[in-house]
Formats: sequence, structure tokens, C-alpha cells
Amino acid sequence: MKLLIMVRHGESLTNANNFVSHDLGVNPLTDKGILQIKAIALELKKISADRLIASPLLRTKQTAEIISEIVGLKVLVDERLSERDLGKLNNMPAPSGEDWHKNDILTGYPSGFEPWESLRGRMSLFINDLPEASTTIIVSHGDPIKAAVADMLELDEMSFLGVRIAKGSVTVIEPDSRRILAMSAPAFSEYLIDSIRKLQESFVNN
Repeated sequence: MKLLIMVRHGESLTNANNFVSHDLGVNPLTDKGILQIKAIALELKKISADRLIASPLLRTKQTAEIISEIVGLKVLVDERLSERDLGKLNNMPAPSGEDWHKNDILTGYPSGFEPWESLRGRMSLFINDLPEASTTIIVSHGDPIKAAVADMLELDEMSFLGVRIAKGSVTVIEPDSRRILAMSAPAFSEYLIDSIRKLQESFVNN
């Protein structure tokens, strides 16, 4: 079994200025985003983890570095956790509403958006490569985190379209049992902490 604790990066310049980007070395966290991640890092310190792996984009690497300072894990980078390829919309204003995305899905992604199957596929490969009986903190983006959950549940994009992953939130899954422990949670409840610890104890006992 594997336990995945997936953190979406804090607010970045893309979010604050309402545009989208998959570019690597630009669009850092805002002051608000830094505060969001410092808060969630203190929550992460309440549980133990074996590794910390981040997307290579600047906003996720900065998020992981803040977490690293607080939880004491070295930051590793994996390209499979990268932002979804945004095609023609890269560095453009963020589209409003869901109709455009629904139509984009139904017409085979003419926007150039990375297809859902590709996104699910790379997240699945990433998860499969993680060691068994381990807890991994993952720092990524909204769509890759959604895709990891959807791949576990075998859902297509349309069936998961209304799900939102908040900035600086935590989503926790145990893929082998198809179990979701938290979805876009802003903090760790005592119930969540207890659930995580029980799972980790089962890793040792098995």
C-alpha cells in the first residue's frame, strides 16, 4: 500500500492576475501564497512522511521548499507532476465558467489542452513507481491532483469536471484500496491525522 499526501501550490502570480501558464521558471508565489503554504506545512508536520516530491514549475518548487524547511524532508523533483499542458491558452487569461471546458472535452481538446488520458497516464505511472508501504508528500497543480484521484476511481474528465482543488490544500489518497481520506482540505482534522497514522501502522504490521 502507498499513502499519497498531495498539496496544491499556494497562490502564485498566475492566480492573482487571473491567467494560466505551464511555463517553468516564472510566476512565483505571492505573499499570500507563501502564508498559505507555511500554514499547511505546519499541518504536515503533525504526521510523518518518507519523501517530498514536487513538480518542476517555480510555484511548486517554492511551495515544496517551504514545506521542506518545516518538515525536514529533501525536495525531489519529478516532471510527471508538472502542470497540465495548456496548449493555446498558455499565458492567456483564465477562461471563465465551465462551458468552454465542457465543449473542449466534447470536441477533442481543440484548445491544445493535454488530454485527460495523458494526464491520468503520467500520474498513474508516477504513483506506480513509488515504493510500497510508504508515505509521500506530493506538491503539484490542480489538474494533476484531480487526475490522480480520478485515475484511482476510473473517472473520465467530464465526470470529474466540477471538482476543484483549492490553492494550498491537501488531498490524501490510498490508491490500492481506492480510498480518499481528504479532498482539498485546508487543514488536518484529528480524524484525518488518526486515519493517516492507522494506515501507516498497517504498513509496519504487514
